[in-house]
Amino acid sequence: MSRGKVTIIGSGPAGVSAAWPLVQAGIDVLMLDAGKSVSTNPDSDRPALNDIRKGGDDAWRYLLQSDLSGLRNTDNTSPKIRCAVGADFEAGYSEANDIKTENYMAIGSLTVGGLSGVWGASVPAFDESDLETFPIGLEQMKPSYRAVAERIGISRAENDLSVNGEAVPSQPALPLSGVAAEVFSRHQSAKCCRELDMAPMRHAILSENKGERTACDLGGACMWGCARGAVYNSAVDIEYMSTKPNFTLLLGRLVVRLEKNPVGGYIIHTRDRETDAVQCVSSETLILAAGTLPSTRLILGLLERYDEDITLLTTPGCVAAFTMPSKIFSTLPDKLFGLAQLAIRRRITERPWDYVYGLLFEGTAMPLPDLITHMPLTRVGAIRLARFLLPSLAIVLFNFPGEYSRCHVTLSKASEGDVGRLQITGGYMDGFETVVRGVMKEIAKDFRKIGLYMLPMTTNIYCPGSVNHHAGTLPMGAATSMFGEVKGAAGVFVVDGSVLNRLPSKNHTFTVMANADRIGRYIARQIA
Repeated sequence: MSRGKVTIIGSGPAGVSAAWPLVQAGIDVLMLDAGKSVSTNPDSDRPALNDIRKGGDDAWRYLLQSDLSGLRNTDNTSPKIRCAVGADFEAGYSEANDIKTENYMAIGSLTVGGLSGVWGASVPAFDESDLETFPIGLEQMKPSYRAVAERIGISRAENDLSVNGEAVPSQPALPLSGVAAEVFSRHQSAKCCRELDMAPMRHAILSENKGERTACDLGGACMWGCARGAVYNSAVDIEYMSTKPNFTLLLGRLVVRLEKNPVGGYIIHTRDRETDAVQCVSSETLILAAGTLPSTRLILGLLERYDEDITLLTTPGCVAAFTMPSKIFSTLPDKLFGLAQLAIRRRITERPWDYVYGLLFEGTAMPLPDLITHMPLTRVGAIRLARFLLPSLAIVLFNFPGEYSRCHVTLSKASEGDVGRLQITGGYMDGFETVVRGVMKEIAKDFRKIGLYMLPMTTNIYCPGSVNHHAGTLPMGAATSMFGEVKGAAGVFVVDGSVLNRLPSKNHTFTVMANADRIGRYIARQIA
């Protein structure tokens, strides 16, 4: 049995953000992760998207992988998850963590860096209304927002505060292209749709070189993974921390159970993913950053909270396709940025927190099957039409507040000695489809004023969980202290999305990282 001063479970953005201030303070940190290797530069020889589209003997390999793993079924999920080539990032996730779902999509990763290896890198900050029910306010989050931004590298526009929240240290925004550039220009000059707020998306992506990472070259294939290291991946920081004598990384260790150590601290039971051997680690201080669902299962098991009905928050999502007729038959751009280009915010009701947050993607950066599937035509007809429509298309993913979700988790125990299975039941509030129809009708009306038209029959509501925003099962102020320390388990801290009290429409990863940084600094002070 090995020992660590502080043990962190999980190597994703939350785990790295908690570890960083501890390592910098000289505290011994042991990180456990189910991933088997550290990789930060996927498919580094991949050409630009336009070059792939021109064909060639190897063109298919860059999109489908040599083993055709890119053809796996990821229907009814966000575009970024569907495009992530290679099934390793999600293979066996639910089975390994003993998660069973009903009407819910539990997306996760058993790779080093977690989902930061395939994420869309959108990093808006929460504002005062987003943090309204938190035991902490924006002033307490600001130092950590800034610290994380400086570490990971963020590109943003100076005029994005009303849509993307608190200003943070940044590089210049990535340039808009095609439909996105025209939409934003028209919105800026129009005076007729001010209910719809809009700004360039804020990204954890470099527009200028930073250390050994290289700035985005606008190659367009961002959906399939960044070959330049421009998109932040927490594995980059793991590589750096691994050069420090007080940081130890144990790979291939899947944490299956936690228990209190009779002599103090905690025993972490892990299973080696290569040999299936059970190995234990003892730690005085424990930080859980395994992701909302695995962390919830481990904490409920530690506290023996079986058969409780616990609320799980997710942001309901829907997607719709739009066209700008003036762009039909246009030439495809040689250079473009392939992830969300614009952030859109529109109020649903008069309540400050009740707004929809949209992410606008260029149609030219999307995989054609995504576009063709949602066209109200035959496949052959849709393919022919897509060739002409493609330069005019925009795909917009809309997130709704977590208050519109109705999801629950329960830890069940089948027999003595059984660790417990996490059962998830997903759903949305009654009348949610009516809310979506009303909001989309207003957004379509706003877009028409600036020359962007919704294509009929393209609106699709995603299955609960498929946007991959999970939170709220161990909320701060109730299940944990304001510093994420679990009530009933002194010395155990949770830093991932499970401690968020509510889930606004905005992408929440940046706030999770900032909160983990805040908690990591608190633990460092306590140990010192």
